[in-house]
Amino acid sequence: MSNDRKLRVALVGLGGRGLGGTAHAIHACDNVEIAAICDLKEDRLAKGVELMKEFGYDATPYTDYRYILERRDIDAVLVATSWLTHVQIACDCMRAGKYVAFEVGGAFSIEQCRKLVDVYEETGVPCMMLENISYGRPELAVFNMVRKGLFGEIVHAEGGYCHFFETRMVGQIHEGYYRVPHYLHRNCDNYPCHGMALPFMALDINRGNRFVSLVSVATKTVGLRNESERVFGVGSPESRLDWQLGDVITTILKTAHGQTVTLTLDDQLPRPYSRRGMIQGSAGIYMEDGNQIYIDGRSPYNENRGHPIWEPADALLKEYDHPIWKEREAQGRTEGGHGGTDAIVVEAFLDAVRNGTNTPLDAYDSATYMAISALSEQSIAEGGSMVFFPDFTDGKWIVRERDYKSKYSLDDVYDDLF
Repeated sequence: MSNDRKLRVALVGLGGRGLGGTAHAIHACDNVEIAAICDLKEDRLAKGVELMKEFGYDATPYTDYRYILERRDIDAVLVATSWLTHVQIACDCMRAGKYVAFEVGGAFSIEQCRKLVDVYEETGVPCMMLENISYGRPELAVFNMVRKGLFGEIVHAEGGYCHFFETRMVGQIHEGYYRVPHYLHRNCDNYPCHGMALPFMALDINRGNRFVSLVSVATKTVGLRNESERVFGVGSPESRLDWQLGDVITTILKTAHGQTVTLTLDDQLPRPYSRRGMIQGSAGIYMEDGNQIYIDGRSPYNENRGHPIWEPADALLKEYDHPIWKEREAQGRTEGGHGGTDAIVVEAFLDAVRNGTNTPLDAYDSATYMAISALSEQSIAEGGSMVFFPDFTDGKWIVRERDYKSKYSLDDVYDDLF
């Protein structure tokens, strides 16, 4: 495909994420236009039409995404529908020969993850999960430090999806909010992707390493019950809802090379926002909470007490700022959804479409991220039992390397491409 030709893409799903995030991220990209939009709900479709006019796009509206797949002029499809439909729509797009990217979300079964991989292998058409936190500024800076060897040999990592979400959840019980049924009926880490972004990159998952097992436990549920009583009153039907999701879900994963990763889902109790990023190696440690870092031989050391001392991470985060963010800062493009990451992840996907390459987070990676939800659900239901983690690459992880280099690649930092 010519790098000069304008890409024509379709946006499926016009809710808050679709119109509020993905559409604006596409519009922020150069040489691309939204040529089709789709949603089942007519009111959302009408809002989409108005936004497309505001952007200057002549986008055809649809209520059935399958009509979009018949169009030969559509280069790629971006999916911002509810969690339940991501994999089916992605598979249909790949079978139609369309590059497809879908917003984050956990899987409901391991079979669903295998289906995504199977269709990719059958068709050879790339897909990508839009894990925007992979392009977070602190995440990429710490990953750069990992690749430069500052932490030595990595032994342990942590991440999480931690913030106060219950007010939105309870307040939209009667408004059809798509997350509500998942909190009512499932007890699992239903949103593992953001917290996994840094550990996934740092530990070379699916490219020389893989997850082999997982254990997960859940606390009791208090936050959603209390919020329901506060909003609707004690004794109301809403206050008697039997929320299944525990307030805090803790998951521990083990890798083939002996490292561990701890993931936390904590979004129902009052607390500040955090992705809980942490990297610990033989030569140092970084912690997002507290914005702290210690690098052996470089950071302060208390000689009297004989132990290391934390220092603020700001100076090292700036020194090892990823070239992507240095470039964007020079261009004055550091603003946008989720701290500017929404635009970057969409750019990364469209870069692959334009160059006919695989995507930075491919089918194997997407399946691995998403599988954590289904596996954690199984482990919690079995009292915190250990469950084996499937190898979606069927052994290719042992020798698998990226078959192309891009400035958006997440397996290494290619300074020479900037």
